[in-house]
Amino acid sequence: MHLYFSLFLQNTIQLPAFYHTQWAPQYPEFVHMRYNGAIYEIRVRQHKEKVYLADGLENFRKDLKIYESTTINFFACDHHFVFDIHFIPPLERQTCGRQRHSSRKHIWTLRLTQQMLDSPEPLKRPRCTEVPLKACGNHMTLLRRHGPPLQWKVETLNPAIGGKGVLQPWYDFLEEMNFDNGDEISIYYRYYEKNWDIIIRKQEDWEDSDNN
Repeated sequence: MHLYFSLFLQNTIQLPAFYHTQWAPQYPEFVHMRYNGAIYEIRVRQHKEKVYLADGLENFRKDLKIYESTTINFFACDHHFVFDIHFIPPLERQTCGRQRHSSRKHIWTLRLTQQMLDSPEPLKRPRCTEVPLKACGNHMTLLRRHGPPLQWKVETLNPAIGGKGVLQPWYDFLEEMNFDNGDEISIYYRYYEKNWDIIIRKQEDWEDSDNN
């Protein structure tokens, strides 16, 4: 039997009902995703009467260096819990891999911890931002999917901290977004437009999941 569906790749993926109902009532604990000769084990979680592919997707994304939004096609041929997968667009065509003048480039990803949220410190500029920040005059216009663009000025930090970073706009952003421990912020630079993109990946709370 050949089964096929497409989903948007994030750190968790909700399976469509038409597919996972064939598992009931014995849902698998894990599924296996096959890509380019490698097999990735992903945990299945049930949460509020929905079924998700969860633990393992974050490492899968990082291992394949998937920095951008992409759609993943799932093909189940011989087993309902083993998937051959295909990406649209193909991973080698991510804009991060194109020439600078025609694309955006992933710059850095920040994973938030509870300590960072409880006692915020300035967002320090990593070394990899030196060239794009110089090109845009140490002023970051960050585009986001929801809400107006963010305007962040990169300043010289207190000598006790050292380096350069973002102060009050960063604190305001953390308060506005109400982040949780484990959430991720990815920042990209558009070389042609000289502005930035910010992508947020929220960590799923599985405390009250059905198979915790």
